[in-house]
Amino acid sequence: PGFTDRVEQLFASRSSTTSHNLRQYLRIAAVAIIIFGAAWFFLTIDRSDSIKTSAGQQLSETLPDGSVVWLNEKSEIILDESFNVKNRSVSLRGEAYMEIQTNPSKPFIVHTGKVTTEVVGTSFNIRSYGDEQVVELDVANGKVKFGTGTPVEVIEGQRALFNLSQNSVKTTVRNLNADSWKTKRLVFEDVLMNDVLHDLEKFFNIEIQVETPLLLNCHFRGHFFNPELNDVLKVLAYSLNVEYTKKNGAYILSGQGCELK
Repeated sequence: PGFTDRVEQLFASRSSTTSHNLRQYLRIAAVAIIIFGAAWFFLTIDRSDSIKTSAGQQLSETLPDGSVVWLNEKSEIILDESFNVKNRSVSLRGEAYMEIQTNPSKPFIVHTGKVTTEVVGTSFNIRSYGDEQVVELDVANGKVKFGTGTPVEVIEGQRALFNLSQNSVKTTVRNLNADSWKTKRLVFEDVLMNDVLHDLEKFFNIEIQVETPLLLNCHFRGHFFNPELNDVLKVLAYSLNVEYTKKNGAYILSGQGCELK
């Protein structure tokens, strides 16, 4: 072939090589786009580092460290981005019952606003809703550190109440009904009516008013499983000689109660 023919062959060969290389580059670019796209999706859409419940919803979840968390309604738990790698730190809004796996090298820390709860391995119920001025902690087993600054140690069978307005902690006997929302049981063992009514208000999400303050000095004993509000009120009325009515969405208790027995 002549000079012109050789030049045309050379350019045709280079064009074929360039086309092949371009196709290779396009394949690599397409794979890169898919990989980066998937990474962006998992990093920005849902990394499952937050568990949330709506009104009337309750659920349980096993965390990456093996700990189990039960969330009450209108609650949220947020895991730190380094959870189970550098730490076991979570933030909680609302109420949860937790069974924490033991790991002394990585204490489990729950942040509820300015109050922290630090554990190694234990079970406890903690409540911290935004419209409430007290953070409630009830320890079922083990022990925890609870509070701000220099926290107090709360052991099995104890309850700790952190008053946000006073910035103080008070410890007392564990409330057996602290996790009644989870167990669906209400247990009252010779309990003051003031505490009974407080537990009923939380469990049934109602308001109870007392016309006769002396009723709050009465003691009540009773066990309920999967309780219905009317059934509980009927037992209270019979046991303590009181009456109840409903007015403007609230339940009103009246009568002299135990003072007449």
